[in-house]
Amino acid sequence: MTLAEFWPQCLRRLHDTLPVQQFQTWVAPLTVGEENGVWVVYGKNQFAVNMLKNSFAAAIEAARAELAPDMPALLFKTGKGQAYAMAQSVSDGQSEEERPSEKEAAAIKATPKKSARDIVAERMKQLPPEGAQPKPAEAEAKPAAKPKSETAQSRQPARPQGETHHSQTNLSPDYTFDTLVEGKGNRIAAAAAQSIAENPGQGYNPFFLYGSTGLGKTHLVQAIGNELLKNKPDAKVRYMHSDDYVRSFMNAVRTNSYDVFKQQYKQYDLLIIDDIQFIKGKD
Repeated sequence: MTLAEFWPQCLRRLHDTLPVQQFQTWVAPLTVGEENGVWVVYGKNQFAVNMLKNSFAAAIEAARAELAPDMPALLFKTGKGQAYAMAQSVSDGQSEEERPSEKEAAAIKATPKKSARDIVAERMKQLPPEGAQPKPAEAEAKPAAKPKSETAQSRQPARPQGETHHSQTNLSPDYTFDTLVEGKGNRIAAAAAQSIAENPGQGYNPFFLYGSTGLGKTHLVQAIGNELLKNKPDAKVRYMHSDDYVRSFMNAVRTNSYDVFKQQYKQYDLLIIDDIQFIKGKD
């Protein structure tokens, strides 16, 4: 079996077993190639590769072992290879006699879909035990955490990098998914954030992060904005502290320019407000 024959069938298997959003976010964008006789699955960045290894590598390898047992184990790395269309489902090529009966089809259709709560619960069960050491590949890919308080990070101005988006968006170019320190406490939030960056407004809208100070919430929300700008340079993104948002609103009230205020914020494709809890209790 060739790689061009294997990968479409592997995609079909994953499509039929994974939740739709999970498949579209993580599996569909994958590409494949061959290096020195070994099949390679490419993720577009290290964060995607880590998610691939943690959540989908076992299923992909199981499909390889069944469909192409003569091939060595797959490699997973960053890069870009060849994209293939997903193979048709078995039912697409079935004869009338082979297709399920109306009663069987109704039973399949009636099977309840997993809720977001169920999916998160299942994902959490797959995480390593508390205190477990990260895999060597993951440890190498993640830099040490910066000993700064989150509040200080959220107020830190973006560093100028020539003529870039960051001066207009207020984002720091340092906060990306590649530099995010991933662990049990933030893995689900990071997966949702990556999904937002790839398809803003399609899910998790609004997206609300809750956690103690210094756990990387500012890093994660800014990573969404930086990733969106990398994929869509023309996107309008704005990051601000809640104090700035309140100040902007109060100025609109004082100057009776609420319509201008609304238009200003409606133009953004992605609005990120840090420390939103400080709005609590304000009229």
